[in-house]
Amino acid sequence: MALVLLDRVQQTGTANTTVSFTLVGSVTGFQSFSVIGNTNTTYYSAFDASGNWEVGIGTYSTTGPTLTRTTILSSSNSGSAVTFSGTVNIFVTYPAGKSVNQDASGNVTFSKPLVLSGATSGSTTLQSTDATTPTITLPATTGTLALTSSVLPGAQAQVFTASGTFTIPTGVTAIKVTVVGAGGGGAGATAGNVFCAGGGGGYGVQYFTGLTPANTLTVTVGAAGTGGGGDSSGGTGGTSSIASGTQTITTASATGGGGGNATTGAGGTAGTVSGMAYGWVGGTGTATFTDGTTTWSGVGGAAGGSGGKGTIYGISSTDAGVVGVGPWGCGGAGRSATGANVGKGYGSGGGGAVGASSGAAGTAGIVVVEW
Repeated sequence: MALVLLDRVQQTGTANTTVSFTLVGSVTGFQSFSVIGNTNTTYYSAFDASGNWEVGIGTYSTTGPTLTRTTILSSSNSGSAVTFSGTVNIFVTYPAGKSVNQDASGNVTFSKPLVLSGATSGSTTLQSTDATTPTITLPATTGTLALTSSVLPGAQAQVFTASGTFTIPTGVTAIKVTVVGAGGGGAGATAGNVFCAGGGGGYGVQYFTGLTPANTLTVTVGAAGTGGGGDSSGGTGGTSSIASGTQTITTASATGGGGGNATTGAGGTAGTVSGMAYGWVGGTGTATFTDGTTTWSGVGGAAGGSGGKGTIYGISSTDAGVVGVGPWGCGGAGRSATGANVGKGYGSGGGGAVGASSGAAGTAGIVVVEW
């Protein structure tokens, strides 16, 4: 049984109480209801000479033939089935409440789930603009669906810059998670010393499917590694992660970068990742380096990026410039004068200190959930 709409279909008939119409007469210039097809449905409108009218969904049968008044959409009887008298004109129509139209801007708005059917293969492009949990059903066999929307999966996100709880939204069963560990702190120095920088946090991406709406996940955002005091190592950046709450998942985590080591003079170690489909280690913080004339403090590593290489560019009177750039930030620049530079963005290591000063702190991690 299918819904069939055709042009210029009209017959006269009589009403069988409020159940159906028996189609008995033809109307010049119009087709009969036989073109609808046996057991198929159509939208109809009916009226009689007394001004009674009815709009609904009818089911055609070749027996009679009849049109059963399956669903009443509107009528002169306050939306209920009408008791017609005498001859009734019945014709195929397109009810306003069922119509799909472009607005003045050429847009078509769907207030109900949109179901694609019929084709067994091919592609189509849809855009949903207002439904927070749109439902799109593809044919059971091969098909390609391209979606562009501010509310469809992948286009909404919740950003965590502090630890918290993620509640799976209504209608959402799959999410993408980006996790960045915090950057390590740079080592501190005393007068006459130049020390090394902190490492960058790990950075990774994971996808979770089969989730249950309203369940929760636990989000931890790593704290920045502290800068070391005079001749002291920097602190290690904290681990960021997303783990089971009321929803059970495999934990996805990114460790923080190590602090610059004031004892060995080594730059902070790189953060790593686990439980993620894609991952990048952080940049290793550099130790001291020289341009042949001036000794510079180490450069902080960046989250998921390279560590400082000792290459000096963009030099001012005190800074070696920012190197060790990653996708979420860049490590603190090395210096030749007293002080230390903090990293930029998320998960970046702090620069090492020069002279009687503390190393710079790293930057905190971040967790982003998209659906």
